[in-house]
Amino acid sequence: MFFIPLGDRVFDTRMILFQIVTLQLAHYITLGILIMGVDFVLGVKPTVEQFFSYKAVNVSNRIGIATMISFFLNALSGSLLLFVVVQRSQKCLDFTITIYIVHFFICVFYKAFPVYWEWWVCTIICIVAMITLGEYICYKREIRDIPITQSAPEDKNQDDVSITIEKDPERTK
Repeated sequence: MFFIPLGDRVFDTRMILFQIVTLQLAHYITLGILIMGVDFVLGVKPTVEQFFSYKAVNVSNRIGIATMISFFLNALSGSLLLFVVVQRSQKCLDFTITIYIVHFFICVFYKAFPVYWEWWVCTIICIVAMITLGEYICYKREIRDIPITQSAPEDKNQDDVSITIEKDPERTK
């Protein structure tokens, strides 16, 4: 897991590019795993068309439904990837939109401009789900309490003063 302190607001171009490439690769790897799994369960043969063709995303056949389920599950797993790679709720929107813009251009170059309404609805739902869940998970981590521990005295020769408070068993009754 990448550790970026939450207080750092340094603009690091290399780190951002690394995060984009990492998320894009992880997006397609998890999508491939999910397509194979969902296709296996529904008895459909996986194809490359399911990745990049807008024609594969439709509600009229099992391949289209399997593809839509895979894309939605991938958006949910993408939110976990945002938590691991990006770690900031403020950046989830930017990275998610970047992933789907790159995916859009790959789809356009692979086949053509997406004209099926199912592709657009599926993509918009996936974007909203990934942003919302990603921001929620990252925000939950950001608002955790910061543990404050008391350090030991530096000079071991000094007397350590400690106070012990014991509850009176008769008082608690």
